[in-house]
Amino acid sequence: IPSTELALIGGNYSVPALKYSVIHNEWKPLPSIPPLPRHSHRGISYESSIYLFGGSTWNGYLSEVIKFETELDTWSAIETQGRSPLAVSSH
Repeated sequence: IPSTELALIGGNYSVPALKYSVIHNEWKPLPSIPPLPRHSHRGISYESSIYLFGGSTWNGYLSEVIKFETELDTWSAIETQGRSPLAVSSH
């Protein structure tokens, strides 16, 4: 996300992922988070990507890592190596 934008990802199941442009004073939707909307996850931005871990969906807790490429507006699942942490929410 450029330094003139803010990403809002999550909150509850019905809140879409959004980005806010400081320059244009405007909210725009990001592509939907695969595979399901989630809440209580954690995220970090690194270089031009945002990484999310954990959280919960209607189906339970998650232990996956997903990545949003801010320059391409695309989501992808990350295949991690080694033993994954337990599925968590609100961490």
